[in-house]
Amino acid sequence: MNTIETTIREVQETFSLQVAPQSYKVAGGESSKQPLTILCSDTELMQGFIACAIERNIQLTLASIKVLEQEIQAFETKYGMSSADFLRRYEEDEIPETLETIDWCFSCREYDYLRHMVKVLEEASFAH
Repeated sequence: MNTIETTIREVQETFSLQVAPQSYKVAGGESSKQPLTILCSDTELMQGFIACAIERNIQLTLASIKVLEQEIQAFETKYGMSSADFLRRYEEDEIPETLETIDWCFSCREYDYLRHMVKVLEEASFAH
């Protein structure tokens, strides 16, 4: 379960909520943002709670990204190649699979995933 799912579950359990994801269309096709409807008795309190949870998750994720950046930099320095070159060569089986290369590959993929997660969290907004 990812951080967003955990946060939503915590909110649901804390406030006994019903959360109903919805999709909608905008002019020109599907919206890239999908609304999430949360039904509760105290909207202001809930918005504050969710905003704090989102900010907390952004900060934790940014801290994880910093650690990954250091790990990735260490791999790039040790092997004298960029992560982009490493991943291309690794996926083309030009680099043998070892515990260290698996770790480098995982670090690169986790880094990309966490950056995407921060972007999604930073773009979240409350519809009024």
